[in-house]
Amino acid sequence: MSLVQTLLVRNEVDLTVSNIRFHLEMGVDHIVLTDHRSTDGMRDYLSPFIDQSVLTYFHQDAEEFKQSIWMTEMANFADHSLGAEWIINSDNDEFWIAKNGGNLKDEILKHTKNDILIATRHDFVCLEKHSEPFWKNMIYRKTVSMNASGLLLPPKIAHRSKCGITVGVGNHEVHGFDNPRVSKDVLEVLHFPIRSAEQYKRKVIFGGEALSVYEDVPSTIGTRWRNHSAELFETGGIAFLDNNILNKEQVNSGLLDGSLTKDTRVRVEMKKMGSGRSWLRAFMR
Repeated sequence: MSLVQTLLVRNEVDLTVSNIRFHLEMGVDHIVLTDHRSTDGMRDYLSPFIDQSVLTYFHQDAEEFKQSIWMTEMANFADHSLGAEWIINSDNDEFWIAKNGGNLKDEILKHTKNDILIATRHDFVCLEKHSEPFWKNMIYRKTVSMNASGLLLPPKIAHRSKCGITVGVGNHEVHGFDNPRVSKDVLEVLHFPIRSAEQYKRKVIFGGEALSVYEDVPSTIGTRWRNHSAELFETGGIAFLDNNILNKEQVNSGLLDGSLTKDTRVRVEMKKMGSGRSWLRAFMR
């Protein structure tokens, strides 16, 4: 195996299937996935990928959300059981691409002298009136992406496979390399965190609950989930959504002032493959 992707998911089967198909098309050889308490038939919908030996499935039923531990376990599994050369540790709302537009695996494997490749993340905005699947209409992203605290969105990393590494919380860093050789401006992550107000609220509730029962996670970790969960409980809403779910006039204004840019790369690739669950049902027949 040359390039392995690790994924930690909970529900959102349509998004997960889209993510898997996209990355296999982009050159990923195998996906190692941990399913944390999904209730939407996730395992059944992933069975074709498992049967085709392109996905390894693990299930976690712990109440706590042990992201770093589970991502670390998957990365080390990829190293010792799959013979991975490179690993990308990802969320299912993140779509990795080569900045030069080429094949993702080919671009990563070029970097024989690097241990870590830093991937810039770009947040896409959700449209007020949108249709499923998300990638059909979510084609506008922020020119400069910020997190909920008003800071630049931290990048993600791809790293050379190595025995005994530790993946940090949020998949923003990896530990275990001595004086790692790092390269930037090679990869990009196209990020779709808000696909509807209802979806985001569900994710906030799950995230807040999981963090609240996991005593080993410092209070500085998961600030967004904690704050948004508390805000939702106290007010019934989340102000952050107002800046990320836009109507047509707001999109046009953003394009004019340069705060938004049009980016159809995910849509182009997904259109080539057909859409989500309907495609997978056909594949399962």
